[in-house]
Amino acid sequence: MPISHLLTDSFYQEQQQKRLHEAPKSQYSNNSNLHVHFDENVTFHEEIAETDGGSESENVVLIDTDGGCYDAWALFLALASSEKNMKIVGITTVNGCTTVDNAVMNVSRVLQAIGKRIPVYKGADSALLGSSGSKTPRPSFFGSDGFGDPANLPMLAAEPAVEAEPAAVGIIKLAERYKGKLTILALGALTNMAMAVKLKPKIRNYIKEIFILGGNSEGVGNMTVSSEFNFFVDPEAAKIVLENFSSCPVYILPWETCLRSAASTYDFRMNSLGTLGTPAVHLLNKIEEAILSKFHDRWIAPDAVVVACFIHRQIMSKTEQYHCTVELHGDHTRGMMIVDKNFIRQKPANVILITEVQLEDYEKLLMTALGHQRHHVHDNAVTLIRSGPKLELAPTPYLNVNQNYF
Repeated sequence: MPISHLLTDSFYQEQQQKRLHEAPKSQYSNNSNLHVHFDENVTFHEEIAETDGGSESENVVLIDTDGGCYDAWALFLALASSEKNMKIVGITTVNGCTTVDNAVMNVSRVLQAIGKRIPVYKGADSALLGSSGSKTPRPSFFGSDGFGDPANLPMLAAEPAVEAEPAAVGIIKLAERYKGKLTILALGALTNMAMAVKLKPKIRNYIKEIFILGGNSEGVGNMTVSSEFNFFVDPEAAKIVLENFSSCPVYILPWETCLRSAASTYDFRMNSLGTLGTPAVHLLNKIEEAILSKFHDRWIAPDAVVVACFIHRQIMSKTEQYHCTVELHGDHTRGMMIVDKNFIRQKPANVILITEVQLEDYEKLLMTALGHQRHHVHDNAVTLIRSGPKLELAPTPYLNVNQNYF
């Protein structure tokens, strides 16, 4: 008989209460729904020497992205917030929903749309064990360029300016410059971060916190039957990151939370966000035109949701702490995030799972951030989309579930 059959609910409850009673109070908790605390044998940030990075009240941020449509939403949201109390010190790109070269182009288009200049680092062109970025299975949902392959995408005014260092070195450099103050928003595969911590393990003690879009907490997949896309693209990298950054809070927004509590209506996307008329929304309407013409049931921009959770913590209405790792070898489960919800492995929590978000607050934040650009433009993309034929509704707007990607 498997040992799990011998463990009763009362045993789980007893172990949870014991851990909560014995563990030190966590400085990371944002509500009462947390189960266990991070390892106390770590270097906390207040012990790190003062550096040259930013004011005490300023959030210093590095964004790691694979440059897709929803990454653009996240970037515009972060860039709008950077005008107030956030300093974005770099954007690193990685292979994922498109090639890393396309990711650089797409990030450059986002920056050009609103006249921002931020250092961009070109990152890994494949997974840690991959031979070529072209081998990465990609959902056709994002188009070949990650931006939906629109015919009228704005041209870049100049060749994208890319830093001389690769992304992994850029992460190390920024982590050292802003010791204890740098937050990383990871929106794609975790290849760059895994390479950085392997090149210089000490940076694990330099990061203030990490927000990750990726993984799944209940075995629901959007790339395979049981794996989420970002973790599936580079499972080894995801495992390395989860194993090496226990010295700081690691927030993860899993796929199931996006489905359950972060799905906006099609009407909100089209008639509220889509009609704002700012340069950001003008570009977003173009790159989502093909998607919005096919999927009318709901609209989810997961990358924007995790950035919103960072900007306004109250959007995370429920979080839970567990020890998590990543399956590497299963025929059907490679890339699946393993969440030890019953504490069987007896390991301290290394992840704060975001299990519920406040949709109304998130939508208000999007409207405020995307609607306050300085210049408005005429945008007929929404009208063109709305006038098209309404097709059959998809079960999820994230991928074509009937397509075999292998």
